[in-house]
Amino acid sequence: MTTYYQVIPNSKMAPTFMPTFDGNQYTITVMWNVSAKRYYIMCQDTSGNLIFFVPIVTTLIAFPLVNVEYDEPNSRVVATVGNDIPFKIGSVFNANITNNEPIGYNGYGLASVLSKNEFIYNLSPSPGLCTTLGAVEILVSLTQGYFQSTLVYRNGQFEVNP
Repeated sequence: MTTYYQVIPNSKMAPTFMPTFDGNQYTITVMWNVSAKRYYIMCQDTSGNLIFFVPIVTTLIAFPLVNVEYDEPNSRVVATVGNDIPFKIGSVFNANITNNEPIGYNGYGLASVLSKNEFIYNLSPSPGLCTTLGAVEILVSLTQGYFQSTLVYRNGQFEVNP
């Protein structure tokens, strides 16, 4: 279940919130870095130990899908977007696939860039013919490398899963 934290960054007073990552509670402080001229988040455990200090990176808006095909021999989906994917061919990204019919095409996981506007993700078994095309969100987790739980910043709020 996603937990949302509405935080308005402030260069004069650092807002904080207390999310749960991988079953443990932490304190996140949103801080303005004068030298870098951008906001960072500082994560500390309940004892005040620093876990990480990273810049806030906003997750991109969703890219509409223009084609979705199930590749039966490889148990994967080949999806096409109308815009160029902002990663190099062969790179891997966190994808949130939404609003497809049947819903078996939807989900969150790793996807690989196949070409400038195509990506693939594993899926088994086949959900059938895609009748309604949805979108893909490229999620940038600020906790990647630290926790299995994700922390995403978009639309002026932080989202924590699970």
